[in-house]
Amino acid sequence: MPQTNARPATSPRPDEVITPNQFNLSGGGLRVLYSTSGFDGRPHFTYADGRRTLSFTGNQIDVTETPGLGTVVSVLTQPNFDLGSIHFNLLLPHVQMTPPYGPVRISTEGISRNDGLTFSLPHSRQLDSYTVIPLHGTASHVVF
Repeated sequence: MPQTNARPATSPRPDEVITPNQFNLSGGGLRVLYSTSGFDGRPHFTYADGRRTLSFTGNQIDVTETPGLGTVVSVLTQPNFDLGSIHFNLLLPHVQMTPPYGPVRISTEGISRNDGLTFSLPHSRQLDSYTVIPLHGTASHVVF
């Protein structure tokens, strides 16, 4: 039988440019860990703000490619129909990794969006408010 030099799909070739699959970020009292896939094949997102730590998996995480902006990863951190829900949105910069594939330092933004009351007096007003949080950390490629 002929010998092949095939490598597992999860291991990059020595000259291959790859994209990260794990982001470890912090700033403004927040810690955020986002993995595009885990051992179970689903994305994982952890949000810690000093008061609480929230974990999200699979379809609890919304990932959207936005032209002119990049990847936006969103989770619902405070569901509340009466007072308004709060969503946390992570902007992921495009990152390429070249050998030796160590972590890459990155800076980005997190945006907390309060969608305001879903019912109100019948008058015109802004419903959403935003808080921008500078985040710094690393992007890595992890083999699960």
